[in-house]
Amino acid sequence: MNLSSQIEALLFVRGESLAISSISQILGVSVSRVKEVLGVMTEAYCDENRGIRLFIYDDKAQLVTKPEHSEFVERLIKKDLHGPLSKSALEVLAIVAYRGPVSRPAIEAIRGVNCQVMLRTLMMRGLVSRKASETGSAFLYSVSAGFLKRLGVSSVSELPDFSMLSSDKKIGSVLSEVNRATGEDD
Repeated sequence: MNLSSQIEALLFVRGESLAISSISQILGVSVSRVKEVLGVMTEAYCDENRGIRLFIYDDKAQLVTKPEHSEFVERLIKKDLHGPLSKSALEVLAIVAYRGPVSRPAIEAIRGVNCQVMLRTLMMRGLVSRKASETGSAFLYSVSAGFLKRLGVSSVSELPDFSMLSSDKKIGSVLSEVNRATGEDD
């Protein structure tokens, strides 16, 4: 398989910057080879008529939108910030509220689909916050103080049926499996 398409897939799925050393480790190739391919990819993105480019900084790489498309991206983001939450966003918010702090892979294991966009939307709206996990292998997501304030509660334990939903054994076993796979603690 083409190394540049593998790197592109990793960066697309990540949705955020990814350390070049992590790319190297995941793909089983040298850091110098990854840097070489990233250089070729950067040129290709600049030369081609695409809406994204490859941004490399501080030994990290990320797919970003081209600045000339900022007007359209801004419209989308404003819609995400001011429109009603989608059913998918509400599902992610419920998982974070009842199971947080929780990693994105764990949320995706429960929902069965990628949740990066939903998490970004919820963070932009001030409903969810994230912090690096102790192992550094993933971010952990929790509801924000703004979320609690909007609901008029001071703690997630005050949410309806919190004790039952936060300790569901089936969800707990899925999360334990994901946590083992990602190196996170339960």
